[in-house]
Amino acid sequence: DLLLRVFPMRSCSAGTFRNATQTGRPCLLGYIDKCSAPCVGSVSAQEHREIVADFCQFMAGRSGPMMKRLESRMSAAAANLEYEKAGRIRDDLAALKQASERNAIVLPDGTDADVVALAEDPLEVAVQIFHVRGGRVRGERGWVADRVDDADSSELVESFLQQLYNDEVREGFEVIPREILVPAEPPAAQALSRVLTERRGAAVTIRVPQRGTKRTLLDTVQRNAGEALIRHKTKRASDLTTRNRALEEIQQAIDLSEVPLRIECYDISNLQGTEVVASMVVFEDGLPRKSEYRRFVIKGVEGQNDVASMHEVITRRFRRMLDDQADETADASRKFTYKPALVVVDGGPPQVAAAHDALAQLGITDVALCGLAKRLEEVWLPEDEYPVILPRSSEGLYLLQRIRDEAHRFAIGHHRGRRSKTMVESVLDDVPGLGEVRRKALTKHFGSLKKLRAATVEEVALVPGFGRTTAEAVKAALGETSPGEAINTATGEVVTDG
Repeated sequence: DLLLRVFPMRSCSAGTFRNATQTGRPCLLGYIDKCSAPCVGSVSAQEHREIVADFCQFMAGRSGPMMKRLESRMSAAAANLEYEKAGRIRDDLAALKQASERNAIVLPDGTDADVVALAEDPLEVAVQIFHVRGGRVRGERGWVADRVDDADSSELVESFLQQLYNDEVREGFEVIPREILVPAEPPAAQALSRVLTERRGAAVTIRVPQRGTKRTLLDTVQRNAGEALIRHKTKRASDLTTRNRALEEIQQAIDLSEVPLRIECYDISNLQGTEVVASMVVFEDGLPRKSEYRRFVIKGVEGQNDVASMHEVITRRFRRMLDDQADETADASRKFTYKPALVVVDGGPPQVAAAHDALAQLGITDVALCGLAKRLEEVWLPEDEYPVILPRSSEGLYLLQRIRDEAHRFAIGHHRGRRSKTMVESVLDDVPGLGEVRRKALTKHFGSLKKLRAATVEEVALVPGFGRTTAEAVKAALGETSPGEAINTATGEVVTDG
């Protein structure tokens, strides 16, 4: 936006350009002097090419001569008493200086380097590359690729470097820079460095920056890669044709009679057998239906037993479905009446067997069931000895993974919330004069044990129902732990300030 006021080149789409040409009226940018409006003949083709050439020179870092030329023109206009023209040139100079500062040297030593970063998940990996020449970012490249094996980050870096520098020429850049910055050292870094050194005719180093401006730049590239992967996944998930193909692949893989338009997925979350909860997420037509997500607190299982917990949650959900279907007076908006075409459980054969047994005990035989094991992304069917293996590039596997990850996220969120509240209440159990109502008031007011510990006696006394005496008793109870001790409410671990 800054540069368009100095270099008013055409930046519109082909359709906008044709429409302006036919109507004889430029678009808004033409009226506010951020486009020279070649569509209506305000400038000739040659004049427009000169504007574009100046812009290219500025982006290439050759802004010094241009700014000197503008300063000369401004002085000449002022000398000729053309103050309005001189003012416009002055504003153009200010815009150029501001844009130059935003495109400042990122590596002060004038390094020529390629900065490579990855963002990955079990099915895909996003690669982002910044080309730094003379200390400036001169360009970037990025793409998302399907994973074909279980290679770790260092092996992925090595594979992408081999592909990146395989071509003899890359337009606009030297084939190989002096330095390659990566997030993880490739297994064959030394051998790869020797090969690239031979090809370049000068030393090439491959390294992982640990601190300073180079590390900061690598972190920036890493964030770009992560955002690119999120955009790719969002676009992939929202594409109707892709969703239809995914559902058809699932139908064929597990031999369903029809496409599973409604899929429910269940996951169990606990911390060493405490605060065991389960989640149910619903996808319809390949998209999440968050209004029908449900959470369960496991009540009939002691300790850490994911198999028994899965049996309980499937039993409760489908018994509720049968009860709601039998109750014609129930409010339809609050019922579990809808029967899924496919139930997915997070886990392998034990979890699938537990869910299958629960459905069988309820007499439900027309609901398809499968499990998705995390390690190898295998699809397990009830009573099958071997799993169904979907190709890693399969849209069906991608959809199953997305549903499973959503169920895991939903369960973890519920579990953490319950665990944090339980920790606060358990610490306060023995405080004299502090009953259940006041413990819950403290939990609601401060939210976590860490915040309650950090509060002063006066701040605790402000909680409804508390006075200074009770507040002092609470602080005394919290002070019985050793200095610097705290509980990480995200993990349940006892940590110290060091």
